Amino acid sequence: MPFVCSVRLQSVHRCCASILNTNWLLTSGQCTADLAPDAISIVCGIRMYRTVVEIALLPYYQPAASKPTANDLALLRVGRALSFTSNVQPIPLYDGVEVSTGTATLVRYGPMDERWSWWNSKLQLAEVSILSACECQYRLGPALAPYLQPRNICTDNGFVTTMLLTATGGPSSRCVGDSGAPVMFAASELQPYTLLAVTGWTVAPYGTGPSVHVRVAPHLDGILSIIGVN
Repeated sequence: MPFVCSVRLQSVHRCCASILNTNWLLTSGQCTADLAPDAISIVCGIRMYRTVVEIALLPYYQPAASKPTANDLALLRVGRALSFTSNVQPIPLYDGVEVSTGTATLVRYGPMDERWSWWNSKLQLAEVSILSACECQYRLGPALAPYLQPRNICTDNGFVTTMLLTATGGPSSRCVGDSGAPVMFAASELQPYTLLAVTGWTVAPYGTGPSVHVRVAPHLDGILSIIGVN
């Protein structure tokens, strides 16, 4: 996945981010809350290291502690432009109508279970079902359902089906270190991986309920107003 990068705080993996162009990456707002840009660094591809010089929270962002979380997005500008290679590439953004059925691909760096170290360098992929809003509300239950907003999209938990560098299969709901990771789907045969949403939050303990993500399409104008149109 050449468009997935590790967001690090003091050299320790904190979240994931997706490459939008040579200067900007998209992640979750909760990954950057109360942090100065110089506290964060980015590692893409095979050890392509970059410092962060600007954090731009999307309009109407609210801290994770104060729901709703439908605007939990942040843009990161790197100090030196990324050099695109076979291992470092941008991901196209989905700009179509709301998707409420089908399957999506989740990406994670987080640990598979308690036996793994917290930082897992083995990038993992999982195919999961996209849930309708009604089903997601039902699965979240009365305590969490009110936090679900039209700009969110939900996926079911499932099992890891594909991995880069093998690991043991397990539940594929989001986990520690997964925030900001891309939620992708095949917009067309020519675009098997299109950025549909950014990973947000899930039911605890991990894997026991649906995961809730922030859709990209409703925020596209805000994103492009900051990064420009390439």
